[in-house]
Amino acid sequence: MIALSVFAAVLGALLLVPLSAAAASIGPGYQQPGKPLNHLGGYLTPGGRVAYCIDAGLPSAVARDTGDSGVVESVNGLAAAEMLSLNTLLVRHGDTSDANTAAAVAMAVWSIAGDAAYQAEGGDGYVLVRAPADQRMAIQALADRFRAEAAAVTATPPTAVLSISIDAGDDYGGILALDASPGVTGTVVLTNAVFADTGGATRSSVSAGARLAVVAAPPSGSTAYRILASSSDLVVPAAPAASVHVYPTSGAQTLVAAGDSPSIVLAASTSDLRDRLIPSLGTTAQPAAEVGGTVIDTASLLHVPSSGVQLRWSGYLQPMDSNTPQCAASTLAFESSEPVTITTDGVFSSELFAVTDRSVGTVFWTATLTRNDVVVAEGLCGDSAETTVITAPETPLHLPVVSG
Repeated sequence: MIALSVFAAVLGALLLVPLSAAAASIGPGYQQPGKPLNHLGGYLTPGGRVAYCIDAGLPSAVARDTGDSGVVESVNGLAAAEMLSLNTLLVRHGDTSDANTAAAVAMAVWSIAGDAAYQAEGGDGYVLVRAPADQRMAIQALADRFRAEAAAVTATPPTAVLSISIDAGDDYGGILALDASPGVTGTVVLTNAVFADTGGATRSSVSAGARLAVVAAPPSGSTAYRILASSSDLVVPAAPAASVHVYPTSGAQTLVAAGDSPSIVLAASTSDLRDRLIPSLGTTAQPAAEVGGTVIDTASLLHVPSSGVQLRWSGYLQPMDSNTPQCAASTLAFESSEPVTITTDGVFSSELFAVTDRSVGTVFWTATLTRNDVVVAEGLCGDSAETTVITAPETPLHLPVVSG
């Protein structure tokens, strides 16, 4: 009896203080009364992590030299899906100081890592006797929940797809969409467009499921173009990988702790599925007019957005000594009283401008299309089709009356 008492005292001391710096020790959980190495719960690795036995029936790793194999993608022949379930369980619930949680994790780990051996040892009913009777039902419920969670884990590759739609009838409008795995977020940069609510071409913190209105900003000198959107930093939230941290012990249990949970960064880009068209403008001026009459200019428009553009006309009287077209404020002779809003393709005429003796000479016309105060198309100063020659009416010849 004395010898047994001394052995029990020595064993108790072993459980409290590892024999070496490389020995595992008892962690959170419960020990079976009278059998202190029959532990239900986690173990503390030499580095202080909470780890769990995956070898039901093998001797305890306590007070033995415990190695560190690092993070591995396979242990005990487990398939990738089983490794993912195991690591997910350990990441979510393994690092705990709660005895019931640790006990339930241990039971779930045995089921995933080697259920046949676990059942051969007696399964849940065999190990639950190590916990107090009033806690067994709660531990069993937790273990069942953890197993269900682990079984539901699937290795679905994260995705992120950008797309742009074009508003029907309005080549300037559209919607940028980010369809991605839950939690994905990043910065999106637009080319040839801006975000409707900010007026900027760059937007941070664009999240999965976003639907953002964009407005085209056509490149200078183009008649057709496409909006582009791209991102190189779409971050997928950290999630458990199919790997665990392994701590082997020769001739005893292998312990495992949570492995990697990497963040993943995705890139995505897209463009319009068809060209966006810039409104085109063709003009024809009345070729001649006289003082006292009227003059008119005509514009033909194509690719007008349904949201509309503003059209205005200007006529410039050329100085007599000018050899080159001059269309400047100093030569302005005619101007639209207000712009005309156009929402469809067609031919449109200016108002009738009254001709006075101040406009005698050659007038060059220009028509200008604007959208939101930005010029989208403009006629060419000096265009031969946009020239009106204005003359003064001939003075009647009065001959002297000769009496007979």
